Amino acid sequence: MATCELKAKLLARRLELNKVNNNFFKRIEDKNYKKMYHTKIFSMINNFEAKPQKGKFWLCFRNVFDPTKYESLHLFHMRQGDRFIGIYYGFARLPKPFIVHYKENEVKKTSKITKIYYIEFRFKKGSVFCYLRSLCTLLQSKNKEKNFYNSLLNRTLKLEKEVHRFYGKEYFEDKGILKWIKENQK
Repeated sequence: MATCELKAKLLARRLELNKVNNNFFKRIEDKNYKKMYHTKIFSMINNFEAKPQKGKFWLCFRNVFDPTKYESLHLFHMRQGDRFIGIYYGFARLPKPFIVHYKENEVKKTSKITKIYYIEFRFKKGSVFCYLRSLCTLLQSKNKEKNFYNSLLNRTLKLEKEVHRFYGKEYFEDKGILKWIKENQK
């Protein structure tokens, strides 16, 4: 009898862990024989590291609701017949507003998001869309003088260089985030 209870508990725990591990991607879709992975909405990319000996590129994201929580994702080396096309930026309109409560200088604030920006890692056989709340900062010219703007821009430029190096593709600084900012900044 005790063995059955233990097995049931282990099975329940395994299902719980699988549920936690599988909810990193909000949506996975197949379009024209391409696999599109869409992450949940995160605050920003907190850290990243290329691990070529393991065939992985590690990305760490900060949770949008709790800045002390982090989740990570690995981009892997390409399979045969696939190739890295590049990094692209864009936005998507949300079907219903996304409300975020946060503190700024010990003052509680609320933000309503109707449009979310993303970084797309595009491959021949699919894409990974990472939705980041912080990217809208780069499109507001009033933020240019702020430390966060410069820190975010430098981190994004470094990410682009590292990802291109990881996949062995030539990097052009004027084609990525800088081009997107120039075209879309208000």
